[in-house]
Amino acid sequence: QAQAAQPSEQAAHNKVSIPLHFERGAYYLNFTAQGQQFRSVLDTGSPFVLVATCTGQRKAAGKCENFCRRYGCAEKTIGEPTGLADNFIVTSGARSTASWRRGEIVIGGTLIGSIAFGVVSETDSFGGNAGGTNFGIIRTAADDPAIRPTFLGQTKYRYFIVDLRPGQEFLEFYIKLLSQPRTLMMPLVDLRGYGAPVVYYAVDMRELWFDGVECLEGASAVAILDTGTTGLSLPPVLFDKYTLMRRFASTSVNQTKGSRFRTGNVEVSLGSATGSLGRFTMLRGPVESLGGARIDVVTPIPYDAGDTFYRAEQINPDAPRPFVIFLGLAFLLGRRLCIDTESLMVGFD
Repeated sequence: QAQAAQPSEQAAHNKVSIPLHFERGAYYLNFTAQGQQFRSVLDTGSPFVLVATCTGQRKAAGKCENFCRRYGCAEKTIGEPTGLADNFIVTSGARSTASWRRGEIVIGGTLIGSIAFGVVSETDSFGGNAGGTNFGIIRTAADDPAIRPTFLGQTKYRYFIVDLRPGQEFLEFYIKLLSQPRTLMMPLVDLRGYGAPVVYYAVDMRELWFDGVECLEGASAVAILDTGTTGLSLPPVLFDKYTLMRRFASTSVNQTKGSRFRTGNVEVSLGSATGSLGRFTMLRGPVESLGGARIDVVTPIPYDAGDTFYRAEQINPDAPRPFVIFLGLAFLLGRRLCIDTESLMVGFD
């Protein structure tokens, strides 16, 4: 359950530190909006802070009490109006109807200020595991009046660290970062030029291996670093290749020889053509530090979720665009990610 946060000074507000807790395939954090307690999924793949109401199918099924106790629920009139029209929010996991309100947000014991956030009334799930709403920390959006204010874009914080090393699971926001990661630095790819609505934390993907077979074959591709994804989400074309390689591996003695699991193994090489490359392997099997939970989940991006470049594709469907995959916790667990949202760099320790 969410615990009450008491506003305080924290290193003169240069740093805000928030503990993370794993549950149902995601890491959760606690915060308050207008003094009400909420618990949401830390999501580096979306831009908005959302809180839930108990309406529609959830209310009709009598599930409000359990849901609201675990994640927190708001009235649609929480806080003050923003003057922004209601709209739909679509992620790879769900489609939601949101109203936009303004209120005081407290997180990590620090009063962030008056922030516009979404109040979700109806949600159509595409099959995700997590039960709570998203706490999105993408900072920069395209210059488009249809896009609502991002959470980080309304704050003074320009850097953040997501530490997913066992026993050290924290999110930290910084105005100024005092030390850089030492192991591996990579440039982020700004996908707005292809029509993306926000600046995803995306990295060039050089190789994609399914059960020992490289499947990009020189195609342009990027990986979005997404803590809101449990394992790996693939566009349909690449998911079909993943399924095919699993089928081949199940009948081949040597294809994945030496691997703990005979099929379903995934590796990616990330980084620019001229810079450092990092090899990331999907964590397989029960994870002891997560209480035995498995996070090696590979799914196609649901058709109903649309495409990362959906709006641009309606205007110019034939323009060349890269494949986009969502690289989730199964690749990020045990690492410390540092993202500079101004210089568009990501570091790994």
